[in-house]
Amino acid sequence: YSSDIAYALHERGHKVTVITRSVDYKEYNNQRDGVSVYRILPTLAKYYNLPGFRHVYRQYDAYAWSVFTKLKEIHEKDHIDIIETPNLHGEAIFWQLFGPRVPVVVRMHSSSTQNRQLNNKPLNFAAKLDYWQEKLALRKANAISAVSKSVIKYNKKLVPINIPMQVIGNPLAQADMVQ
Repeated sequence: YSSDIAYALHERGHKVTVITRSVDYKEYNNQRDGVSVYRILPTLAKYYNLPGFRHVYRQYDAYAWSVFTKLKEIHEKDHIDIIETPNLHGEAIFWQLFGPRVPVVVRMHSSSTQNRQLNNKPLNFAAKLDYWQEKLALRKANAISAVSKSVIKYNKKLVPINIPMQVIGNPLAQADMVQ
């Protein structure tokens, strides 16, 4: 989904940068077909091998803070015009709170809170922190996109919000998804 939107925006003349979590515990960036991709580690990843820290890291890894610091670094070099981010874990919340006033579009989908409810998992401290970050990210968004009306409906039950919302379904099925 993100890849499809990134390349569609690039094809329409926009400069696109993607920030995503590294899956191999290495940070790097590369260019692929005109799109910059930064694979970053959560802030607390460097402490993963400390005795007893693994449990803390599995609960909360401070990835949203890593996103914030990478966005700041990119913005200082090359002004950011708009940010599109998932609401899952409130990835851009620290940017929304402390970063320059750049419009943020939050892509609504199943939240970590919804996933926990559907799987009958309790809300521990980390889950409550996730919920707070997701809720605040939605409330501070300039606009919200969602993959379906049902996702909007369910998330509005969790977080009552009154922000412009647009359904953007599967981008592969929509040739004119980005005007």
